[in-house]
Amino acid sequence: MSSVVDEQFFDGIAHGRMSTLPDDVRGTFGSRPIRVVLYVKGFPTTETGGPVVVVYNLVKEWLRTGAAQVTLIVQTDSGEEEVREALGQPSGLTVIRLGYSPSAEDFRALRRVFRAFRNADVVQFNEFPIRLMGYVILAKARGIPAIYSSHGLATEEAPTFLGPEYPLQLASRGGQIEVRAPRFLVSLFVRVFRWVAPHWSAVVANSRTHMARAVAAENFNPSRMRLIPNGVEVCAPEPPTPTAYKDPPRLLFVGKLERVKGPDLFLAALEILDSEGWRFDVGIAGAGSLEAELRIAADRLKRQKVTFCGSVGHDAVRSLYQAADIVVVPSRYEAFGIVVLEAMAAGRPLVATSVGGIPEIVNAPRNAILVAPEATSIAAGIRRLASDPDLGRRMAVANREDVASFSWSRIAPRYLELFRELLPATRADA
Repeated sequence: MSSVVDEQFFDGIAHGRMSTLPDDVRGTFGSRPIRVVLYVKGFPTTETGGPVVVVYNLVKEWLRTGAAQVTLIVQTDSGEEEVREALGQPSGLTVIRLGYSPSAEDFRALRRVFRAFRNADVVQFNEFPIRLMGYVILAKARGIPAIYSSHGLATEEAPTFLGPEYPLQLASRGGQIEVRAPRFLVSLFVRVFRWVAPHWSAVVANSRTHMARAVAAENFNPSRMRLIPNGVEVCAPEPPTPTAYKDPPRLLFVGKLERVKGPDLFLAALEILDSEGWRFDVGIAGAGSLEAELRIAADRLKRQKVTFCGSVGHDAVRSLYQAADIVVVPSRYEAFGIVVLEAMAAGRPLVATSVGGIPEIVNAPRNAILVAPEATSIAAGIRRLASDPDLGRRMAVANREDVASFSWSRIAPRYLELFRELLPATRADA
């Protein structure tokens, strides 16, 4: 297996020098496609978020090329047919739906899950399956390589997503009931996560910075880490280059309304700009525990029009990017920063914080204005870009050019290459 950090690969991607893999290493294993079981929590069109988008595009690319046969085990409020429809009804796809909340459906699906694992070459967990730990044990018991994709620091995020703002949803005869997670559940989750961490066959991190933090914080085995950045859909034809900002300029934030994503810093920056007489048309796309607080802060702004869009589906978010003049990414931490790639693919200029994996994606000021994760710096970045439409126009052109290096046709084969490394030759024609 490769070393801790595949520097040559990531540098090639980041600077546009990496081509797609040759046909003979695009995933076929012996005389047949690789058989992948992939677990994910959430799926378009009813759920959104970075990990969901990653799986959606990985599966589409693998099936498009015929490189893999995929069994998708998905916790979702969508039906199995909706999931298949979202992926274009491809051949080579099996969907096993579990309810987004725990229910008897988990047990009814067991026979299909066992069958999938019996035939699988590899199992990839796109999130940590705390409620389905038996799946990890099953993969280990059967000697199947088990890969974990680390999209964030799960042990740091647990207090938020197992906290009072995110009650557990349990199925009952009358519908759903909410249960507040007891405090010991966070500690239990962290202990179980760290106990499992060194035993994954491989762990995929999406940036160098996140890889280093994940090894230090979450007990992963450094020799089993693999660096593969996220990708983005690069659509043709290219969106037109904006010729001028709207009046007032439109700013866009996309992400969970949680402290780590910095929407409170964005509103504080707008308060500074508001006091200086700037006017903006602001869109905030996302939901989360800070929404009520953010609405109060938005109401204090005298000159700004702020629209809370709620959680926005996969297709609708593209329209928001196209309507924006400037995309603002005010995160306190980002393992990678998929919103940055989405904005680049839409040909939009960016103000982003220089945290986590973001500086590994963009070159400043060619692709973005990078600032510190504090309100005054974010305000300064917005002020600079809003007062210089020519800079925004040049940035938009550069972003469309540079984002091609992160297309899924270049990223998805790296996972297949990893699978091939983990598989014993004796399984090639099984």
